[in-house]
Amino acid sequence: MQTRSYDIKGQLVSLRDVDAQDEPIAHYDYRYDAAGNMVREGKLPANQVPQINLDMDYGLANQLTQVQQMPTVFDEDGNLQQAAR
Repeated sequence: MQTRSYDIKGQLVSLRDVDAQDEPIAHYDYRYDAAGNMVREGKLPANQVPQINLDMDYGLANQLTQVQQMPTVFDEDGNLQQAAR
């Protein structure tokens, strides 16, 4: 089962997955900048799952420029082609 929580702006701030016995599978939290761009996806410890964070950066046009300090790649139409290696 999946539970989602949203902030007052309607942005996803938490996502929790549990199994049929209500044991946690994964728990993610999300943070946003003032423009509403997701700047961090954090995977919180659940059971033996290690914590993993994805940090994201955006340019002046609010276009994703880096994920985990790796540059993003877009095609000529502006579609994201690569976000991390």
